[in-house]
Amino acid sequence: MRVSRSLYPNGQLLGSGVLKGCKGKNPCKVAWLPGLPELPLEKARTDGLYSIIKKSKAIQVVSVQAGGYLAAPALKATQNILQAHPDVNVIVSSGDQMIAGAYRAIKLAGIADGKSGRPARSSRERRADQEPLDRPADAEPDRTFRHEGEHRQVQA
Repeated sequence: MRVSRSLYPNGQLLGSGVLKGCKGKNPCKVAWLPGLPELPLEKARTDGLYSIIKKSKAIQVVSVQAGGYLAAPALKATQNILQAHPDVNVIVSSGDQMIAGAYRAIKLAGIADGKSGRPARSSRERRADQEPLDRPADAEPDRTFRHEGEHRQVQA
């Protein structure tokens, strides 16, 4: 089976977002929500992600959970992550539907007073309680959420 190399750079882009989300955090605890980690396309994306984040000694990947490319499985996976790692700083995923599920889990956990709804590479900011779960089709996808300890802030 042949996998396009375009997924490796996509993983690197996600890794760059994680670096931005972890800026100033040491340690920075990261959760990774790939669609189905056993698929070659996700392996390539994961390799790209790790090629970037391994450069930072502050980043600790504390959980890898399959998001199943859908909001519902990602919601459950994120609930499990937040239960096991309530101090997670960044949740990164390879798909918009999974980010929607992660976002819902974050809201259900009561983490609603921070910032979210923007890709880590963007300068746009919104309050978490103002971020719609259903985005317009032309909206830029979110990829990374950042959770700030006791302040319960979430930032993409």
